[in-house]
Amino acid sequence: MSDPRIQLIIRSVQRGVRWLKESADIMQDDRDLAITISALVAAERNPHSHLVQRLTAALLRQQAMNGSWNDELWDTAWAAKALYDVGYSIKDPAMQRALRFVEANQDPLTGTWYDELFETLLVLDLIARVAPEKMGVFGDASLRWLASLQKPDGSVIAARQTAMVASLFCLTRRLGLTTYEQVIELGIEYIRSDMNEKPIWNSASWSNYYPLQALLDYGATLEDPLVAKAVDWFLASQESDGQWKQVSGLDDTAMAVLALSGLLTTPLVDISAPRMAILNVIRENGIIRVSIDGPGTGAMTLADRIKLSPKVRSDLSENQQLVMTALGKFRSQSRKDASENRRRNARYKPKSSVPLE
Repeated sequence: MSDPRIQLIIRSVQRGVRWLKESADIMQDDRDLAITISALVAAERNPHSHLVQRLTAALLRQQAMNGSWNDELWDTAWAAKALYDVGYSIKDPAMQRALRFVEANQDPLTGTWYDELFETLLVLDLIARVAPEKMGVFGDASLRWLASLQKPDGSVIAARQTAMVASLFCLTRRLGLTTYEQVIELGIEYIRSDMNEKPIWNSASWSNYYPLQALLDYGATLEDPLVAKAVDWFLASQESDGQWKQVSGLDDTAMAVLALSGLLTTPLVDISAPRMAILNVIRENGIIRVSIDGPGTGAMTLADRIKLSPKVRSDLSENQQLVMTALGKFRSQSRKDASENRRRNARYKPKSSVPLE
């Protein structure tokens, strides 16, 4: 933690997380929801946060009857991985349906999924994490197929695909499922050599996530010059508003947050900036009802459960007296200025702008 880059990484991840949170309300795409959930959990390590739970509920609502998301292996693998990150297990119905969809689409002859490298890698990574006991049935043939694609120089097509293969075999080795040492060593060597003469592997953050993650999975740290070089690129390519945007603002940002969060040993604590809200106070039959409305954020009601320290309780008690005083003045002024044609027993909500948080 003595590397001066650590503080830069923390600030960078904080800005990226804030951008993702600000973009959460407009997310509709299943894949966007999934990778955002995974990125937030990786950074803050709090799968029980209100926002993560809300995004997870939205993701679950979009699961199809056949267990897939959009009838796509890519989307389904990402969505199921997000559920796993939040804490879902193979025993949960949503995860069981997703795995049944995945299993039903495996080619029984080749053991692959559509003979596509990317989909096969995503699916195998999911099975290894969620149901490692199934890897013997669904993974052996496909792992052999992946190993056969590696060229003598260690590459599997290009740096991104090579990195995904290396990360998968690092995972299966760590779980004690397989040992493909040569595939791992040759893949890592290719990833290193591919960046020797370049500032970074590819032009987009979402793609560069994979080689950096492969190095970290292999055991490299920030003390590794190549890891430090990749981190410097991520830090330098972040936009002023906190996002990374080479191909897609959301994809690039979520994957960059995932990559950089892997270098942090403690959860990120993000302190949101103060914002303005409308305090609605209604006195009805001797009962005061209070709601706080924020522009674009919905309403926060008294039904929300929050833990308050003694100091905060004391401050709220003092503020309540101020609200009561203001309410009394408002009602007195309202009676004084009320017109004769105003309906009797009409109720009005005084509004005051106050900082929220």
